Amino acid sequence: MLLNGKWKEYKSIFDYEHRTIMLFDENKLKIKSLQLGNPNKSSLEFNVSIQLYNDIDVNDTYAKWACLILNHTWHFRTMDSDDRDELSNCVSEFNSFNIIWKDIHTTHKEPLNPYSITFKQGIQYIQHNLQMLHHFVDGTDELISFECEFDKYKPEISSKISKISKMNDSD
Repeated sequence: MLLNGKWKEYKSIFDYEHRTIMLFDENKLKIKSLQLGNPNKSSLEFNVSIQLYNDIDVNDTYAKWACLILNHTWHFRTMDSDDRDELSNCVSEFNSFNIIWKDIHTTHKEPLNPYSITFKQGIQYIQHNLQMLHHFVDGTDELISFECEFDKYKPEISSKISKISKMNDSD
């Protein structure tokens, strides 16, 4: 995690009941907590935000990092995209609504707010994350193909999808 301009390594524990991530610094024997939204489990939480990006450290380690920004505030980095995907899926659990999608090998969870995002924006969000994954793994700058198999969606997606303004709309 990026803290005060420096990357620090932590062990993490996820407390889903209180929407908290506990970060344990093994070197200093300290615990830092990150509160994600309302700690009241009975409340709905739709404001978990995850942004993926890739970074290369050319100054110190010459390493390629798979990075994640949580709630526009906390920056995390992992050595590979699989670890970033697992971290993203764990953090997505704090949100009350998730889109679950699969690529060839992995199941992904995306925390989205169905009251403020359209279906088209949701698809664009997934495309961006898939592009970040392929850029990290293969070095590609653009997706070559992206296909939605609407007949396999659960629950089934209405044929009137282009007329729906927000994901929670049913008319």
